[in-house]
Parts: sequence; structure tokens; C-alpha cells
Amino acid sequence: MGVYENMIQNKANKLDWTAVFVASVAGKFDIPGASEASLSKAFNRTRELPSRETALPLDLLLGRFLKMCAAFEPFKLRLDDPVEAKTLLEDFEAGNLVVSVTRQDLGALIYPVFVIESESNKLFQGIQDGETCSGVPGAPIKDQKIADDVVKMLKDMGCPCRAVSIRTRTTEAKIARSIRDLGFTETAA
Repeated sequence: MGVYENMIQNKANKLDWTAVFVASVAGKFDIPGASEASLSKAFNRTRELPSRETALPLDLLLGRFLKMCAAFEPFKLRLDDPVEAKTLLEDFEAGNLVVSVTRQDLGALIYPVFVIESESNKLFQGIQDGETCSGVPGAPIKDQKIADDVVKMLKDMGCPCRAVSIRTRTTEAKIARSIRDLGFTETAA
């Protein structure tokens, strides 16, 4: 077996590709002489691939795939469809693929807030068009005074409920800091 055949087989092994799949991908890139039969014979050391026409371009192609896979570490790319693999490689080399991973401190976005719970165990989400809206998640409320004011207004509207203190994952912008943030008007207060 020639030098190129060894390198091609090693790279194919790193990609977890069989000779059949390598041949299919090579076909998508128009590499001549990289048929399933030719690659099987080369991998079984019974016949060498033509160096200039097949082995060199195939070795370079697999190297390009390995380079792309290395760029996405520690994630493993799913390259099990020759057409999708070709598209992914071309997009990667054109700079059209971007992967962004953001790690957040688990406690950083957990806030102590109040939510309003109705007697039917539904959570108050706010007032829209003069009607109360409920569901999941409930509207997080910054402090107990505002939560107590909302409970009083809702009870006056005929909606029995209570304020419950919880810790929830949310953003600072979603936390109600006034009754207006929940859809109430100044006159309702």
C-alpha cells in the first residue's frame, strides 16, 4: 500500500468514514477514480490509487474535513450525508459558519421574585385589553409591596389570588418593577 493510501485510510478512520462513504463524498467533489471498488482495494492493500488524479486530491479533501472538525471541537459534527457534508465544508471554507457557545454562571440569572397565583393555581401574567392573563410562566415581580398591591387590585376585580415568593431564572428586563409593568393603569392603583 502506498503512502497516500495509508494517509487516506488514517484520515477516513479519524472521521469514522467507511470506504463506501469516502467514495460517495469523493464523487460529490468530482474526484476521478475514487470509486467504492478502488478504495476497497486500496484499503485492503491489493491495489494502489493513481497518485496524481485520485490519491492526492482525496488526501487533501479528507484533510479539509479534518480541519473543519477540529475547528468545532469539542463538538462532533454529524457528517453522515455526503451532500450535507459537502455543503457544510464549502460553507465552512467560505466563512459562512459561525458557532458561538456562551456559558453562564447558573446562579447569575436566578432572582428572588414574587408571582401572583390564583385560586385555580394559574399564574398571573398581566393585564391586556382590560382582562387578566394567566399561564406559565407567571410575571415576576420585584418586591413584595408591588405584589401585595397587585393582589389587592385583582381581588377588587373579583379575582381571588395570593402573592408567592419564588426564585426563578429570568432576565432583569422581564421583572416588573411597578404596577404599570403588569398592564395596570394609574387609575387602577
